[in-house]
Parts: sequence; C-alpha cells; structure tokens
Amino acid sequence: MEAVRPGARFVLIGALSGQLATDGTGTTAPVELDSLPLIHKRIEMRGFSSDDYDDKDEWTDRFGAWLGAGEITFPQVRVKGIENAPRTLLEVIEGRHIGAVVVEL
Repeated sequence: MEAVRPGARFVLIGALSGQLATDGTGTTAPVELDSLPLIHKRIEMRGFSSDDYDDKDEWTDRFGAWLGAGEITFPQVRVKGIENAPRTLLEVIEGRHIGAVVVEL
C-alpha cells in the first residue's frame, strides 16, 4: 500500500490460495490488509467475477479483446515440463508466484 498512488483502483480476481488451503473449506480467502492507506489515499477496490456477466461468450470476447489490445496485463509464470507441476503447485500455494502459472507440456 505504500507504493500505491492516491486514487488508485484495484480489481480483485481469483483466490486460489484460499480455495486450496488445507485448513479451510475452499470457499474463503482471508486477506490481511491495512485499511488505513485505503482511506487516506482514497483507493478503490472492487471484486470482479465473470459471474457478473449473463452472457459468458460476450465476456470471453471482451476480455480477449482487452488482452489482445494490451489494455489489460497481468503477471504470469511459465514452468517447462509436467515433471515440475507438483513442485510448482506447492510454490503457488506458498505464495511464491504472482499471477497466472502455466505448466508447459
């Protein structure tokens, strides 16, 4: 939150760490967040889900267009080889990777 500019906007998507937590139900994803900077910097946070769209084809087309145009970017990690998938999954759960993680076959 220290690096965030005043008036910043964030969209929250995904919660894999909560879904895979061994001590949880898979339906929660607790987050520890200092809310004071959110208030002082007037930061907006909004959860987002493809469930917000009745027409999934429209959503897929729109999201794909944004990606193709470079209007949306997100971090990703590529790991080569199926033999590395188990280790990579553990690293995801431990929070060692940010963004989408793809195992290349």
